[in-house]
Amino acid sequence: MPHSILAPAVLLASFSSLWIWGSLFLGTLLSYMIDIPVRRISAWVRSQSVITGEHRKGSWVTPDISALLETPIAFYVLTLALAMTGKQSAPDYWLAWAYAILRITYSLSWTIKIDNTIRFVLFFLSIGVQQILTVHCFMETTVL
Repeated sequence: MPHSILAPAVLLASFSSLWIWGSLFLGTLLSYMIDIPVRRISAWVRSQSVITGEHRKGSWVTPDISALLETPIAFYVLTLALAMTGKQSAPDYWLAWAYAILRITYSLSWTIKIDNTIRFVLFFLSIGVQQILTVHCFMETTVL
């Protein structure tokens, strides 16, 4: 197969690291630029968000960042197992891309004003795709 199933995993891992560490780096850099003491960054940002009401508009990112790495770990294991055994198929490849795109979209949904039902649909669709990929991986990598 000319395409690697590891490409969606690399994309998701890159996005996760940028989402977690990039925002921290950018926040620290901006705090130095506008003279906010570093020890007060999180308290200042949180109080400004509460004062301006931004958390009601969808910019409260903390719930997703704290759980960003929980479900993708199983995805990384599945893609590695399929890549190492060489038993990946075209449906596995497309399912992996679907999961990565759904998971990134779900993470970004916390930063924009979006209805919670759409956010739940994105979450459950990504979990459903991951479960289908899990069953495919189990069937293709085990000898029964």
